[in-house]
Amino acid sequence: MNFGLDSIDRAKARARNAARLFAAALFVASLMLAFSARAAGAQMYDVTNLSLGGPTALVAGINPSGQVFGTASTPGYAALHAFVATRADGMVDLGTLGGNAAYAIASSASGQVVGYSKTSTAADGYRTFLWTKAGGMVDIGTIGGKDYFPAAINDSGQVTGSFDASGIGLDYHGFFWTSAGGMVDTGTLGGSLTTPLAINASGQVVGWSRIATGSYTYHAFSWTRAGGIVDLGALPGGSNSSATGVNALGQVIGTSYLDDGTRHAFVWTAGSGMIDLGTDGATESLPYAILDSGQVFGYSYTPGSVYKAWTWTPATGVVDLGSLGGTYTVPMAVSASGQVVVGYSYLDADLSQNHSHAFSWTSAGAMVDLGTFGGTYSMAQAINGLGQIVGGSALAGDASSHAFIHDGTSLKDLNNLLASKPAGLELVDAFLSSADGSIVANTTTGSVLLSPSSQTAAAPVIGAILANDPVAIGTTLSASASSTDANTGDTHSASWTWGDGGSAQPGTVTESGGSGTAKGSHVFAAAGIYPVSLAVTDSGGLTSNASGNVVVYDPAAGFVTGNGRIQSPPGAYKPDATVAGPATFSFVSKYQKGAKVPTGTTAFQFQGAALDFYSDAYDWMVVTGQARAQFKGTGTLNGEQNYKFMLTAIDGNAAGGVADRFRIKIWHYDAAAQQDVTVYDNQLASGTDGTLAEGTAVSAGNIVIHTPNK
Repeated sequence: MNFGLDSIDRAKARARNAARLFAAALFVASLMLAFSARAAGAQMYDVTNLSLGGPTALVAGINPSGQVFGTASTPGYAALHAFVATRADGMVDLGTLGGNAAYAIASSASGQVVGYSKTSTAADGYRTFLWTKAGGMVDIGTIGGKDYFPAAINDSGQVTGSFDASGIGLDYHGFFWTSAGGMVDTGTLGGSLTTPLAINASGQVVGWSRIATGSYTYHAFSWTRAGGIVDLGALPGGSNSSATGVNALGQVIGTSYLDDGTRHAFVWTAGSGMIDLGTDGATESLPYAILDSGQVFGYSYTPGSVYKAWTWTPATGVVDLGSLGGTYTVPMAVSASGQVVVGYSYLDADLSQNHSHAFSWTSAGAMVDLGTFGGTYSMAQAINGLGQIVGGSALAGDASSHAFIHDGTSLKDLNNLLASKPAGLELVDAFLSSADGSIVANTTTGSVLLSPSSQTAAAPVIGAILANDPVAIGTTLSASASSTDANTGDTHSASWTWGDGGSAQPGTVTESGGSGTAKGSHVFAAAGIYPVSLAVTDSGGLTSNASGNVVVYDPAAGFVTGNGRIQSPPGAYKPDATVAGPATFSFVSKYQKGAKVPTGTTAFQFQGAALDFYSDAYDWMVVTGQARAQFKGTGTLNGEQNYKFMLTAIDGNAAGGVADRFRIKIWHYDAAAQQDVTVYDNQLASGTDGTLAEGTAVSAGNIVIHTPNK
C-alpha cells in the first residue's frame, strides 16, 4: 500500500485524493471494537508545529506509525525543503539534493520517504531521492535524460515514476527502481508519453501510456519486471483509458473514456479483462480504491447536480451508499476492510448553500449523519486503524470551523483535547490520521501533528503570530506569539526573522511554568507582504517554528491590502470538486506614482488541495468606489511558472459594515488543449460577479481598501 501523494506539482488532484483515501487505512479490525477498546474522549494529544520557519508547509501524507511527510519553506521563503515529522523527532528538515527545492511525496510503512529535488546543476532538472533515517537523502540515479519524478513507493522500498528520456521534453518514459537492481525503463505502448501512477506490494506498476508515435490516444497499462509492459485496452465504445490503482492480487482499477467524452470506472483482472462498472445512474464515474479482496470504491457524478458514492464487488455489483437527503454525497476515506466509508453529504438538493454533514457508512448498516458543532456544515476526511474519524465542522453561525474526532457517539472538539495549547492556536479541521492514532490538522498557525500524549521530551508549541499590520513603511511592526511546553521546567529563547533579507534577531520572552509569550519588533523600508518567522528553543535544545505573513504599505498612494482566511467551498478547486476547507491569503496591490502597472505581492495557500500560489507581477488594478478592488497578474503555483490570476477584494466596512469578501481565480494556458484551464476559483455563483457579494466571506483577518493617507 502506498501512503503518499503523487507529485505535488504534476498531479495535485489525484495526489490529494490518494492521501485522504488511503492515509492510515491499514490494520482496521472493527469499528465498534476499536471504539470500545479506546474512547477518543479520554485521549489527549501533544502538538508539533509543522513548519521550517517559512510561510508554507504542504503535507503530502502520513504513514501508519504517525510519520508525516511533505514540503515546507525555509525562513523568508528562501527555499523549499522536504521534511518528515514525528512526535519523537519533531520537525526534521531533509534538505535538498543541492538545489533550492525538494518535495517529499510518498512513504512506505517503515518510514522510507521518496520525493524529487533540484540539484546544483540546472541541466539535471529534478532528480528522485530516497530518504531513510539512517542514510539520509540519497539520489537514486538516472538512466539518461532528465526530470525524474516519482509517483509511488511500496513497503519493499521499490519506487516507480516517470522521466524525460529525450532530455528536451519530447519523450517521457516510466521507471522502476530497487536498491538491489537499480533503475530500469518500463518502456512504452509505442507512443512518446508514459506515466506510472501506482505500484503494489510485488512491484507491479500501473498507469497510462500513449499507444503510437504522433498519437494522443492513451491506454491503461500494467508492467512487471518479468512480463514487461502490457496494454490493458479500453472499454468498448472508447479509446482512452488510464489505470490508477492495483491491489496485491494484480487487479487494476481506472477510468476509460467513451466516444461521447464521458468517463466510466473499470476494474481489470487477468481472467476477465476490463469490466465497465457503470455510472450508478449519473453521467460519469471514477474509482478511488481497490482492496485486496477485490472490492472497489468509487463515485459517480453529473456535473453541477449529482454526486454519488458507491462500492462494487463481483457478487453484488454497484451498491449505492445513499445520502443524507440531498443529491450530493462525496466519499473521502475508506477503511482497508471496506467496512467503513466516511465523507460528507448534502441534506437537500440546494448546492448553492453548504448544507452538508459529515457521514459514516458501514457495510452492515447504513449512512449515519455525524452532525456538526452547531453550524450548517461538517466534513469527515479520514478514518484510522482505531476506527477514529476526523474532520472539521462549522461552529454556530458558520463564522469559523473546528477540527473534530468522532468517538462512536458524537463529535469531540480536538481543541479541547490538547495537552498543551498556546493562546492563538485554533484547530480548524483535521484531514489525515494514522494507525497509531496520530492526526494532522490545519490551524490558525499552519498545519500541526497531533500525537497521543506521552511523557517523553517534546519541542515547545507555538500559537498564531499576532501583529499590528497592515503598517506603513517606516513605522514599527510589533509581533508576538504565545508558546507552551509540556516540560514545565524548561526555559525558552526566541528568534525572529522578518522576511526582508535581514538576519535573524533575538526576541524577548516572558514566561512561567513553561508557557510564555515571545515578542519582537521591526521597521520595514519597502511596501509588500513579508513572511515573518519565529523560532522558539527550549533549554533542552528542542526548537519549533511558526510563520505568518504581514502586510506593509505605502500611505502616499491608494491601495488595497488583505490578510486572513476563508472557508474554500466544494467546487472551487477544479481538478477535484470535492476538496474543501480553510485557505489563507495575503496581498497588497498599489500603483506607484507615475506607474502604468500596479506593484505588490499576493500569496494564497489551500492545504486541502496542496495548492501554494505566489505572485509579485501585476498587470492592472481597478478600485470601484470605496468597497471593491480587483487586480490581475501572473505568478507561480507550487513553484511552476506561467499561471495567471485575478483577485477581487471587498472591504466590508466600506460596504456598510458587512463581512469582508475574497475571491481568487487561478488559471493557465494548456498548449495541448489550446485553451485556458482554470485550477481554482471560489466564485461559484455567477450571478454575483461584479457585485459586493462576489467571492467568499472572510472568516478571519481583514481586507482594507485604502485611500491616500487613510
